[in-house]
Amino acid sequence: MLLKVLGAQVGGLPGTSEKGLAVVRSLLGSPEKETLINGSGLFSGNLLSPRTLSQTLERTLAQPNFSPEFISQLSRAGEDGTLYRRLKNLPTKVSLRAKTGTLFDAVALSGVIFLEDNHSSWVFSILINDVKGRYAAARSLSDRLVRHMAAFAAKQQLGAP
Repeated sequence: MLLKVLGAQVGGLPGTSEKGLAVVRSLLGSPEKETLINGSGLFSGNLLSPRTLSQTLERTLAQPNFSPEFISQLSRAGEDGTLYRRLKNLPTKVSLRAKTGTLFDAVALSGVIFLEDNHSSWVFSILINDVKGRYAAARSLSDRLVRHMAAFAAKQQLGAP
């Protein structure tokens, strides 16, 4: 739905996936070896790298006209959505919003670590392929990585080495 809304805002009504994809491609270009067919995270035909997903998040954060709406659609760590039971007790000066994903053989976690100073954020994207039924282990690994990033970001905010 966000892709169609983006298409409507930039390309006019009605909002369509095609218009939304045109906007996304104008922001990202056409990365090699990547395929974006629609806006569904559940469609295995969409093939994107963590770098492209992170760049998308960075560029979205830089767009004041739709960044707040986009961020509000992401789950809050330890509070709601698919992160309700995950990533609780992050450092006190850190909040996190992210999107989870699980397909037959892959687990994903992409989002933003916000620092309390509101002047900086850290974008991340973790994609784990070839899971073969080890979903819990893959989620645990991605959560540990994000916890380390959040702790590092909080230390940097405090000026610690």
